[in-house]
Amino acid sequence: MRNIFGDDFRQNEDATNWIRIGEVSSVDTKNCTARVVFDDEDGYISDDLPIVQRNTQNTKDYWLPAVGEDVLCLFLPCGEEDGFILGSFYADEIEPPVNSETKRYTEYPDGTVTEYDWESHELKVTGAKKIKVTVPDIEFIGNLSVDGNITTTGGVSADGEVTAMAKKTNVKLSTHMHPTAVLGPPSSPTPGT
Repeated sequence: MRNIFGDDFRQNEDATNWIRIGEVSSVDTKNCTARVVFDDEDGYISDDLPIVQRNTQNTKDYWLPAVGEDVLCLFLPCGEEDGFILGSFYADEIEPPVNSETKRYTEYPDGTVTEYDWESHELKVTGAKKIKVTVPDIEFIGNLSVDGNITTTGGVSADGEVTAMAKKTNVKLSTHMHPTAVLGPPSSPTPGT
């Protein structure tokens, strides 16, 4: 394997310090960096370390560890001021929120959860107070069930039948008529006329 750390990698006595575990002491939200304190060196605090992201150019990703979170750091052999935060991990009293080989799961501090199970083909989003999608068009292919109210500032059009589930009976727009309060013909024309 090619040695990316230099010719003296195996001879360097400090090589064991290149990969270290520490605790985040502060974060820089603008530059996506964090400082890490290492208890094994009398509370040494690192410089601002870049946090490794999945993508940063055309597709952009963004995440920050929380202050107090344990992280795994990689330092370059040129010194402890040059390094990266590779990520966090579960250990000790902090347990994974799910136990499954088929789920992708993200839980946020406010309790919002996104969870996808590729075995059951089910995507769940729970806990969020609002989901806002801003795009010109949204297309659903399949059935849509809403347990709540629907509010629109635009029109509603349907190619199929529209049925309102009233308390005592179903009302279909294509056959519904309003009778007048007095004797006489209905106030609405007969459907199809």
